[in-house]
Amino acid sequence: MEGSKVTDNLKSKENLLAAILPGDSLDRIRKIFDSVTEPGISRKVTALTDWESFLVKIVLDGLLVPELPKYLGSSILDLGSGGGFPGMLLAMVKPGSRVTLLDSVARKGEVASQAAMKAGIANVEILTGRAEDLGRAETYRASFDTVTAKAVAPLPVLLELTMPFLQIHGRLLAYKGPGANEEIEQSANAMKILGGHLEEVLDYSLPAMDNGEGPFERKLLVIRKTAETPFSYPRRAGIPRKKPL
Repeated sequence: MEGSKVTDNLKSKENLLAAILPGDSLDRIRKIFDSVTEPGISRKVTALTDWESFLVKIVLDGLLVPELPKYLGSSILDLGSGGGFPGMLLAMVKPGSRVTLLDSVARKGEVASQAAMKAGIANVEILTGRAEDLGRAETYRASFDTVTAKAVAPLPVLLELTMPFLQIHGRLLAYKGPGANEEIEQSANAMKILGGHLEEVLDYSLPAMDNGEGPFERKLLVIRKTAETPFSYPRRAGIPRKKPL
């Protein structure tokens, strides 16, 4: 019965996902998983190639945030999206939105595009480039009401990369781990300069996995843009990381 126990544990996680995204969402996410973990592709976009790890650390991590839909606007930029996460998942949560998946590596965007097509996610588009460059471009600057980011950079750096894309009163949703409070303390200067204000810190937990990992404590930082970001930001590529505000 150990095998039965593993199956039951995995099934409970799938049921949790089904409660968040009803209908055929589990099958669609399975198609995404199969697409991004194909041989020769997975190493380019994710190290999580078993279904349970993918389900917990990518899918549930993107979706278990309390009252997530109310924080999502109609135009969403997922910065540093990699293979399309959490952006593709958010596109499923809010099918009436326009979700742009931004990554500097074109191959990752191609993988995300293929996965979205196989899963029938029509409201995503792919954007390739560096945030430092695109955040200064008239086409994209102050063009989104929500920007999301996971595992991109420490918060002071992340603020410089993301705030230029947001409209006034738009929100940055930053997925973080238990060290988020320290990052918040280090970000006071960046918040002041770039026009950000910490609105909420949402705590949530990811379930333990059958391999003994977890449970995992997670935080979503909700940062509201309350003032225009000066046009001198973002600084040129590489500078935000080398010299954080």
